[in-house]
Amino acid sequence: AGYEPVPVPEHADLIVTGSAAEGAPGRVTLDPPGKTLLEGARCPVAVAPRGLAGRGDHGLRRIDIGIDGGRGAATARALAVRLALAHSARLRLVAVAELRFGIDGKARKADPRELDRLARRLEHATDGLAGVRVDTDLREGLADQILVGLARETDLLVLGSRAGYGDAGVALGDVAARILSAAPCPTLVVPATMGAAADGKGWSPAD
Repeated sequence: AGYEPVPVPEHADLIVTGSAAEGAPGRVTLDPPGKTLLEGARCPVAVAPRGLAGRGDHGLRRIDIGIDGGRGAATARALAVRLALAHSARLRLVAVAELRFGIDGKARKADPRELDRLARRLEHATDGLAGVRVDTDLREGLADQILVGLARETDLLVLGSRAGYGDAGVALGDVAARILSAAPCPTLVVPATMGAAADGKGWSPAD
């Protein structure tokens, strides 16, 4: 069976969508209409894992966000901070130094220079967060697997994105795309093009 085209709201502050009916229980899985919404969105898109309504507690006490130093991560961080302040939630900034693989296919430790770069990024990302309870977590491994694993302990995972075609909409990187097929908690994707709106101009997470 085909899917009916889904119109993308032009003036929404937030789009919320569920996961595919055929997705794994307890996991985020976008179906084709959900992907259409995401790709055309000019505002944050929240994706609920399948079966979320049956969970007893929907409180927002911990928020995780991946930090890599890119434009998308910076915009997502700004919005995650606002959410943490609005809900008195604890914020965890996570950076992952990717493993290197040899020609034999075996994993090698991450480049020490990359670890140093990400440590500085995390330190910089905590600047100006007065009033926010914040933790930092620097890991080595595969970013999608680590963020999905940590998401079992959190109430919301926030992901940055790249600008879509013509600098509009959302284009997911490989890591974010894999997370959006496996995350066990609600996941919020923030368009890189939100810019100043993520810092509080025109977007209110408390409403």
